[in-house]
Amino acid sequence: MQHPIAFLLNPVLLALVVYAISSGWEGRISRNVTLAAIGGTLASFLVIFPAIPRAGVSARRAQCTNDLKQIGLALHNYRDQYGELPPVRALDSVGKPMHSWRALILPLVENSGSFPPYDLSEPWDGPNNGALTRKMPDAFWCPSNVTDRQPGKTNYVAVVDSDGTWLGTQEKEDGRNPVRVVESRGSAVTWTEPRDLSLERACRGSSTSQAPGLSSLHPTGGELFHYPLPPGANALFADGTVRFVAPNVPSDVLRAAFLGDREKQEELDVYARESQPVDWPLCASFTALVVWFVLMLAWPRRGGGKAGAECEEGENPGADVPRQ
Repeated sequence: MQHPIAFLLNPVLLALVVYAISSGWEGRISRNVTLAAIGGTLASFLVIFPAIPRAGVSARRAQCTNDLKQIGLALHNYRDQYGELPPVRALDSVGKPMHSWRALILPLVENSGSFPPYDLSEPWDGPNNGALTRKMPDAFWCPSNVTDRQPGKTNYVAVVDSDGTWLGTQEKEDGRNPVRVVESRGSAVTWTEPRDLSLERACRGSSTSQAPGLSSLHPTGGELFHYPLPPGANALFADGTVRFVAPNVPSDVLRAAFLGDREKQEELDVYARESQPVDWPLCASFTALVVWFVLMLAWPRRGGGKAGAECEEGENPGADVPRQ
């Protein structure tokens, strides 16, 4: 059962209350049906209230996934247009980093048409481009990162090789699917700055204690009957898929998955599903709801026929009196 069903349960129970009161029923049946509906309604809030904030968490995580997919699509379109991926760091004639890949794909990011133009003739922190740092597009910011959001600081960084380039640029030839972009909540990288995340740091896992590595504010699990765990993080791969990296993924599995091993990438989903402990108090609350409702509906049947018979006898004292 998911929380939308819990939301549908309350109108049904309230309808029973209204029906029991307005139908003119008398006696124990009417009272117990009303008590069952009222008690069930109150108990169901124990199921609904925990679901409301978790629904918001799921929505923000879905938006973050959509942002990464937009970035993946922009990288794909850039490659189609120029024949290769944008450089992670565009260098000037003397080898000094000039621009980030985020700035290079900006014209290809959805809803960026109204964004002020980025000047490729000056460095990322030049007079014109420096003024754009505080006007970062929403696609480079995770919606869950509300508490420590800093203007112009991105949550999405590339995972780079030891030479500062993309991992596995020949993935189409060798069939591998390397990681491209991950969430890094604590990296404090300006979105136009040519600075990203090394593979070694990313493979430490999605633990906030290891920032500025792989990290976010997306709780693991968080389904209706499961406790949320410490945050994991989303990762964008070369084929455009976005996978959730739970905090319990071993570093060797994570490294292999990031380097393009598709079987290990499937394991990331397995670890995400396994890291969802059951919220037993919430399960007990829902069980109490069902038991209360069923018992209250069944209770009037005990002795109901006898009480009805006595009532009929009392209301017809002269039924056996013969006609004159």
